[in-house]
Amino acid sequence: MDKKTDIEIDLMASLAGAGLFRAAQNLREIEDEHPEQFPLIAKLLGMECRDASMLARVARIYKELEIEKARLTSLGWPKLVVLSEHIEYSNKREFLELAEKTTARDLARILSQQPAGTRPVVFYFDDEGYHRLEQSLLAHGARRRRRSWEGLSGKEAALLRMLSSGSD
Repeated sequence: MDKKTDIEIDLMASLAGAGLFRAAQNLREIEDEHPEQFPLIAKLLGMECRDASMLARVARIYKELEIEKARLTSLGWPKLVVLSEHIEYSNKREFLELAEKTTARDLARILSQQPAGTRPVVFYFDDEGYHRLEQSLLAHGARRRRRSWEGLSGKEAALLRMLSSGSD
């Protein structure tokens, strides 16, 4: 084998045996120190580059917050990913304590301020499809918010009324 292949094999073995958080830390180091090699490493690991970047981003967040490795490891990867979207130096103590007391699913719900007993639903529409949906929701009781970029209020109830009436 050539030298490049030996290095690649060593890297893959190191990442595979180190656990997900350690793999994320390794990816962060590679992305920071050798960004030109990052796409190749991601490919060799069988990952999309954006997925590898997400792992590196999560590891970067916790490195900057200077949280003990043992505490991070005890939380587990799912909670670390959820927390990474919200945690900052100013709230790290509070959020870490919350994560230690809750499941990853409940943590995600609490941090996203999702009411208990609800489920999020995401749709992607082109402009025409969104306009049709918006008009139907408005016709079934949804209201425009004051600021146009805030979307509609009451859209959940309007959607249920729309489904009950059998119209579009």
